[in-house]
Amino acid sequence: GLQILEESLGPYHHWTLDATMLLAELFWELQDEQHAYGLSREVLTRAEKACGADCPVVAHWKSTVAARLLANAAPQEECKVCMESLELIRRKLGPYHPKTLECAGSSAWVLSASGNTEQADKLLDEALTTLQARAQPSSPWIFWLKGVQRKIDAGRLSPQDLERQAAEAQVVQECAAYIQQFWGESDWRVRMLRP
Repeated sequence: GLQILEESLGPYHHWTLDATMLLAELFWELQDEQHAYGLSREVLTRAEKACGADCPVVAHWKSTVAARLLANAAPQEECKVCMESLELIRRKLGPYHPKTLECAGSSAWVLSASGNTEQADKLLDEALTTLQARAQPSSPWIFWLKGVQRKIDAGRLSPQDLERQAAEAQVVQECAAYIQQFWGESDWRVRMLRP
């Protein structure tokens, strides 16, 4: 299917780029990081050429790839990419846009995992405050951001604080179960909150 899209629409058409990024997502799921990263880099290069580096979609994809690469050796670089992407997306699409909210959550996760927990807390507090002022309390975005926040909080607890760890884990799983109703079990945001 991807080859047909490239031949009929061209390698820079947004459907071709979307399909290639979906294929990269499949490779991430299969834990084939080499192919996933290669396809992701290819999409980013083409998208920047077609849309420009200041395109919110390109910034969103950069943030997603950075979050996926967190397990690799350069967390500070991933943090930088995530924060730059978030600022661009927020500026272009606004603070309430789903891509902005998704990027805020994944950026906070990257920041926390690289040791920047204060910056992660600030980012999540900001995103939640902004969103709660406008969205319904039942918004899946609120539950996702709260789940990320609680998962980060649980990671800071001492190993001896088993009761509190269990309570935090329970809240995170409740958030995951709630957003799964909207986005499905295989959605990466749901899986991110799972143990």
